[in-house]
Amino acid sequence: MLVSVAADKRNPSSWSARVPGGAWKSTTFAVKNTGDRPERVTLAPATYVTDSSRTIVKTITLTDETDHGTVQDFTVPSGTDFVQVRYTWPSGSDVSIRTAVCDSVGNFVTYAPTYGGYGHLSMDQISWGGPADQRPVVKRGAPWQVAIFPHASMTPTGPQRVNLRVEFLHKTRWSAPSLSSSTVRLQPRRSASVGVSVRAPRAAGTYFGGVAVGNGATTTTVPVAIRVPVTITGKRGAFSGKITGSTAECYGGEFHFYDFTVPRGTKSVAASVAWQHEGNLVNMYLVDPDGHVRDAKGGDLWAADYAAGEVPLAAFTHTAEQVIWKAPQPGKWQVLLWAPGFAGDSFAEPYSGTITLDGGSVSPAEWAVEAAPGEAVTTDFTVSNRGPTALSAYATSQMTLGGVARFDNVMLEPYAGVLEPTPENFASAGSFTLPQEVALVTASATWDQPGTLVDLGLFDPTGTDTAGSLAATGRSPRPASIAACMSWSPAAPATSAA
Repeated sequence: MLVSVAADKRNPSSWSARVPGGAWKSTTFAVKNTGDRPERVTLAPATYVTDSSRTIVKTITLTDETDHGTVQDFTVPSGTDFVQVRYTWPSGSDVSIRTAVCDSVGNFVTYAPTYGGYGHLSMDQISWGGPADQRPVVKRGAPWQVAIFPHASMTPTGPQRVNLRVEFLHKTRWSAPSLSSSTVRLQPRRSASVGVSVRAPRAAGTYFGGVAVGNGATTTTVPVAIRVPVTITGKRGAFSGKITGSTAECYGGEFHFYDFTVPRGTKSVAASVAWQHEGNLVNMYLVDPDGHVRDAKGGDLWAADYAAGEVPLAAFTHTAEQVIWKAPQPGKWQVLLWAPGFAGDSFAEPYSGTITLDGGSVSPAEWAVEAAPGEAVTTDFTVSNRGPTALSAYATSQMTLGGVARFDNVMLEPYAGVLEPTPENFASAGSFTLPQEVALVTASATWDQPGTLVDLGLFDPTGTDTAGSLAATGRSPRPASIAACMSWSPAAPATSAA
C-alpha cells in the first residue's frame, strides 16, 4: 500500500497547509494497492490528546546525599497510547540532568540525554506502536519507573530543584480534517483518490495532526500541519504561544513561526513580543518575502562569540523584544522566534506578541519646503517608540536628483589593534549597527606584517556570512597585497567581492 499527497509534489508523504484562521483548504490523497489481492483501505484523521486529570506533577530536590539522583514510580492508566515524561530545572549552562524510563517488568524503554546549555529540558516519549513483542509492558500492580540523574561531568554543586511532569495521551479522532471517503476498496495495482479538507483554527500558529491510512495489515500516518497566519485587522495583528525548553546544547533551542501579509503601499512594519519572567533567552527576527532577515533583536544573537558558549547574565534580563522595518516590500512576511534558553522554573513561559503596520514612528512623515539660494530652513521631527524595548534613533539626509536617490557616504570609527588568533584562526574585529536604507556596505583592512594573510568576513545579526574577501600571495614569499576589501548591498541577496 502506498499513500501520496497531491498538495506538495516535492514532499508527497506529508501535507503542510497555509490557511487563514477559520478558512478551509483541500487536497487529495492518492492510495494505491501495491499487492496481488484486493484491499479495503480505511482513512481516519487522528491526533493525540492528554488526559489532564491523570497528569502527574512533582517538584523534587536533588541533593549530594543521593548523588543528585532519584527514582520515581508512576502507574500507566488503561487506554494510554502514548506516555510523555518532561523534566525541567533552573541552573546555569554547566548542569545536565538526564532521565531513563523502565516499564512494569523492568525493561529499559527509553533514555533522554542532555549535554548542558540553557534549554533546561529532558524529555522521554514512549509510544505503543511497533511489533507486539517489542512494546512496553503495562502490568497491573507493577508501576513504571523514571530514573533522574546528572551527567557525570555536569553535576549540580548544591541542592538542585527539578520539576517532573508525566502525561498520558490517547489517540482520538482529529476534528480539523474532513474526508470525502473514509473507506476505499482497491483491486490489485489499482489506485484511488480521496479528497481531504482542513479547517484552520482561529488563532495564529502551527497545528499538527495526521491521517491514519490502513489496509488491515499495515497502517501509515500522513502528517498534516496547519499553518495559520496572523490576521491583520485595522493594521494590527496578534499572536501568542509558550516557551517550553529544549533538549539541545548551547546553540539549539525551539522555533516558533508566524506568517503575515504586508499589503502594497505599507510604509512600515513593526513586531514585538513580551513574556513575564527573566531567565529566558528569546531572539526575534523579521523576515521578508525573499527570506532575508531585515531586523533582529535579542539577548543571544551572537552566542557563538561567547567563550565556551557562556551567555552574559545581562541577556537573561530581557522580557521583551521588538523589530522594525521601513518601506517593506509587499508580500508574505514572517516573524521568527528562536528561544535558545528556558529558565526552567516551570514547564512553560507564555508569551504574547503584536504586529503593527504603518505605526508612524516619525512625524511628520513628509516635509516639503521651498528655499531660496543660500536660505536655511528648519523643522522639528518627533520620533516615537511605541514598542516595549529601547530603540536607537538616528537621522541622516538624502537627496533625490532626477528621481534617483543619492546616498551620503558615512564612515564609521575604524577598528585598530592586534588580532589574537583562535584555534580556528578566527577573530572578531568589532561590531556595528547598520541603519535602514543603506545601499552599500564596504569594509577594508590593512596590516603591516609581511607574510601574513588576512581574510575578511561580514556577518549579519543571524550569524550568516554575507560577504567576504580573499587575499592571495601567489608564489612570492611576500604577500602580493597587505590589504583586503569586501562589499555587500543589503537591498539585494548576499554577494561578496574580493
